[in-house]
Amino acid sequence: MNKSREIFESQSNSLILKYPQLSKSSLDGLPIVKGMLDIVDQNGKYWQTFEIEIHCTNSYPNRFPSVYEVSNKIPKIADWHMYEDTLACCIGIVPEEIIRCKNGIMLLDFYEEAVIPYFFNQTHRMVEGYYVNGEYEHGLAGILQYYTELFMNLNSEKVLGLLIKFLKNGDLGRTSQCFCGSREKMRKCHKSQYYTLMQIGRDNVKEHVSTIIHVLTKTR
Repeated sequence: MNKSREIFESQSNSLILKYPQLSKSSLDGLPIVKGMLDIVDQNGKYWQTFEIEIHCTNSYPNRFPSVYEVSNKIPKIADWHMYEDTLACCIGIVPEEIIRCKNGIMLLDFYEEAVIPYFFNQTHRMVEGYYVNGEYEHGLAGILQYYTELFMNLNSEKVLGLLIKFLKNGDLGRTSQCFCGSREKMRKCHKSQYYTLMQIGRDNVKEHVSTIIHVLTKTR
């Protein structure tokens, strides 16, 4: 945790410098950034203000920090992309988070590219009744949705089968036969999906396969 804490504290300086409504603090000995987030659209229209906290985690910067909306404007339920057990904001879908954080993230980039859009999307739903940028399903179902879209909206059972075949194969080159079993060379078949799965990592894909099996079992 010490390394994560050092990186988080160091990176928070540039974030606060650009966004002076935020400030450093600590909670139970761990560094956090807290303050006010104004939602202003690209036309300069002010929508509303949230009070938020960003907490360092022991996996930062290789996973997202935890984000909390503490002004109690957003319902703390899954339908509003909130984790009901921790009350943290569900900022992104797990596979995308893993890819984005593979080489570490900068706190300022995370704030501008993930936190602000998340709260703008929430605001738009509050005012207009829907998310302006679309949405993934929450939690475990969102992981299944991610992989379904990765494989061009095949049905869930076929997606699960492809992920299992990926896990059974070793590392492949462009001229190798595709892991899907089509006998096509991978460069002409599921090349982009293969490299995305490799970025996510076999251990993570294996965990997500278990998640998908759980989701499918519940829906049968």
